[in-house]
Amino acid sequence: MAAFDDGTTAVLNSTALLGRNPSANEGETVEQLIDFADLGRSVSKTHLHLLVEGTGVWVTDRGSTNGSAITSPDGVETKLAAGEPMLASSGSQVSFGDRHFIVSRPV
Repeated sequence: MAAFDDGTTAVLNSTALLGRNPSANEGETVEQLIDFADLGRSVSKTHLHLLVEGTGVWVTDRGSTNGSAITSPDGVETKLAAGEPMLASSGSQVSFGDRHFIVSRPV
């Protein structure tokens, strides 16, 4: 599950794209499109690709303008390189542009 900084949540099941108006590339299959309104426009159209695995989420920056990072539960922040997936374990914060969400297990 993703708990966003605006108070909304999304149950992540398999694969998802997150952004202002996310869309899959030609031939790409994703289960969810998470449209995240961002009036400051710090979030790219298709900012992140998410892949649920076990108790975490593999996060891949899709070449966003304002970048992405994962902060582990112990406070260590790692910036994401475009196209390079990184695992965000339960309790991690995923930052995208000026926004973020916390990865958690569904209740």
